[in-house]
Amino acid sequence: MLEAALESRCASLAKQAGSILLKIQGTKGYPDRICLCPNGKVFFVEFKREGGQLAPLQRFHLSKLRSMGFVAESVDNVDLFKRLLNERLR
Repeated sequence: MLEAALESRCASLAKQAGSILLKIQGTKGYPDRICLCPNGKVFFVEFKREGGQLAPLQRFHLSKLRSMGFVAESVDNVDLFKRLLNERLR
């Protein structure tokens, strides 16, 4: 699945769950989206086509966000996004 199609599908899933998947723009290397869940939990998502690799700057920013206590993941399939979303909705 192409990255844009994956991102679109996951945005629909987030909306169905009552969450908002906001696009982050103008911040080179930061994750593509931040997911705001109705229970006040958030997580960051870097979308990649299936098997796609993170650039060094993307790895750096995901690691930095994790060190600050945020959930920040690279997602290359819908099932992984569903798992992340469901974990935050508990």
